[in-house]
Amino acid sequence: MNYGVTLNIRAYHFYVQVDFLNAMIGFQKALKVLDTIDRDIFRRADVFRNIGKLNYQEEDKEDAINYLLKANDIYVSVDDYLYQAYTLTDIGNVYDKFKEYNTAIKFHQKSLELAEKYNFTDVKVNALGNLGGSFRELGEYQKALTYFNRQKPFLTYDMSLANQIIFLYQIGYTYTLLNNSDTALEYLNKSLRLADSTNQQNELKVALGLRAETFERFGDYKLALKDYRRMDIIEDSIFN
Repeated sequence: MNYGVTLNIRAYHFYVQVDFLNAMIGFQKALKVLDTIDRDIFRRADVFRNIGKLNYQEEDKEDAINYLLKANDIYVSVDDYLYQAYTLTDIGNVYDKFKEYNTAIKFHQKSLELAEKYNFTDVKVNALGNLGGSFRELGEYQKALTYFNRQKPFLTYDMSLANQIIFLYQIGYTYTLLNNSDTALEYLNKSLRLADSTNQQNELKVALGLRAETFERFGDYKLALKDYRRMDIIEDSIFN
């Protein structure tokens, strides 16, 4: 069992380092070891979930869903409601990635239901944000804002700086799509100030991209170009 767990941990390190080939090899090796141990179904579920998330990164929808469902079946069998909620979120994210938003919403709703029933605050925050994003992609902007704003009471509850920044720019960009430039820029500028002051480079880049799109939408091409150029600088600094 320890060997299987070690293989899983090593594979996850490859996954974090974006070495997906070696990550997949490691996860498959871990699964072969753990499959020989009948009582260790939870660790098998962990490997299934890792493989599913890896397939998501490689845009293999069918295998991603298949492995995530296998993981969820195990979590259901052992009444692990927290990891059910996590995995339902993962499945919803796969459907979002492939623009199947109505199906994604069903899984995000299930995750939210578990989070509310068992008071999983971090899962609840993510589920609300995911639902907001899915509805926005469907053009249901007011419903998206309703879900985004439901996150607000939890911003001070052990919520990461990155999530606070995401909250601000998600709302801001939704107002962009509603053609409300003043409110859009209010939220986007807040997200940029927070990202800049806390050195959250990845979220800063995303926020700049959304503000650049907003400037473009409202005809301010010089400011849009300025943000795009700054994005290029940040990307170079991240990878160098």
